[in-house]
Amino acid sequence: MTPMSAIERLVRHDPLTYDSTSFFDAVNAALTEWRKNDRYRQKLEQSEFTDDIESWADVHSLPTIDMREFKTRPEELAIKELDLEKAFYSSGTTSDTKSFAARTDRGIEWEKHKTERYADELIGDVDYSAVLALPVPELEKLPTDMSRRGIFRKILWVKGDKSKYYLEIEDDAMVPDFEKLLTDLKQQNGRGILQGATTQVHDFCEFLAERDESVDLGEDGVVLVAGGWKGKRHKTKKELRADFAEYLGVQPKNVMDVYATTEFTFFTGNKPGDDTPDLKRLPSQAYGYVADEEAFHKRGVVEPVDVGETGFLVIVDPTNLDYPGIILTDDIVRKHGSAYGEDTRIEYVGRAE
Repeated sequence: MTPMSAIERLVRHDPLTYDSTSFFDAVNAALTEWRKNDRYRQKLEQSEFTDDIESWADVHSLPTIDMREFKTRPEELAIKELDLEKAFYSSGTTSDTKSFAARTDRGIEWEKHKTERYADELIGDVDYSAVLALPVPELEKLPTDMSRRGIFRKILWVKGDKSKYYLEIEDDAMVPDFEKLLTDLKQQNGRGILQGATTQVHDFCEFLAERDESVDLGEDGVVLVAGGWKGKRHKTKKELRADFAEYLGVQPKNVMDVYATTEFTFFTGNKPGDDTPDLKRLPSQAYGYVADEEAFHKRGVVEPVDVGETGFLVIVDPTNLDYPGIILTDDIVRKHGSAYGEDTRIEYVGRAE
């Protein structure tokens, strides 16, 4: 098996069918590519990592890339020359610092494929999709750091073939057209999905409340929110789900609360009908573990903690060949279930101080 075929096989793999041997094969192949980045090669040379990955302990031995490096020197992390027109950007509203991560044409193609497959497996079929975003031709009219924001790109890939879009551009800003959204949703029948940044979907509920209106996304309709509050006043998740039930007719169990970052080439999310939207699944193309906060702060080392304990989320993504896909995030999480599998869940706790 050639190195690339092991990675491509994982890219095309069923996102909810888990095969650890295939994952380890892809990590071994990815290391060949990641070594082409000078910075990561130096990390490997300075660490005592296991050269042949055959277990999760071997994966834990690999040096990580601190997410803060994507905010300070992303050009040093790219495996190929960084093309800013193909990089994905963050908004910077969560951590007050923007980051961007390299993408190549192949990287974008693989990311789109994984996102679409994973969304199909989680959501299933829908009759229509309403998106608080812009279609790609309109999105490209915005400044690069806005049009390339990862959250917008990923949302556009979810059920895009059945989607209508409800943002407009005014003075280089994105403005929602809630009037049109309300009119269209009232005319739809069947199972629908409404998706957008948490702030936007919340604002649409407030728009409905002010008009004493509501809509019904149908039996087992879905709301997909992502990207957090973007600096606005926020409600608790319980309050937000109550609003979605009242104004959109969506049961709390069918609210998809998606988590991703600019640096990831996939997203995590619950499947509608799961016990709680707060426990997010990882696709088979990715592995996550939790690192001890105290060990990192006091000794600068990344040490895994047991399932159920709280710490920094570390993500390993061997399908990412645009930069080393093993990232130490600044998100605090708990892991539930097994190391890697259908029962694995990630619970987002908050952002590190």
